[in-house]
Amino acid sequence: SDNVELELPGGFRVGDGLVCKIDKTSKQGLLAIGDRGFVLGRASMPGYDFLCRFPNFPEANVLQKHVELKLPGDFRIGDDVICKVDKTSKHGRLAFGDCGRVIGRASMPGSDFLCQFPNFPEA
Repeated sequence: SDNVELELPGGFRVGDGLVCKIDKTSKQGLLAIGDRGFVLGRASMPGYDFLCRFPNFPEANVLQKHVELKLPGDFRIGDDVICKVDKTSKHGRLAFGDCGRVIGRASMPGSDFLCQFPNFPEA
């Protein structure tokens, strides 16, 4: 069915925003570190992880290690964050000023991304 989401390496999804981590020039186009693009789907060439579109490279076959997920606010996986709320739930406790780390895409509607804090494994 057309509604089934493609399973792509690294948990990437069609339409995901990306940031390029390499410089590459070929007859098909130009990639530069920091270019913003998005996932189109499965790679069209063997040996690559998926097909992406970037401003100067309309159909770039890339390896997962050459791109990273673009999160809201230009946050990146691995970024350090500081909690701005106090929250207690069955999952743990967050306190204003707690230091945490961005670990991935949001798992709940209304959230920008997923973070991990010492007393709250996934917030």
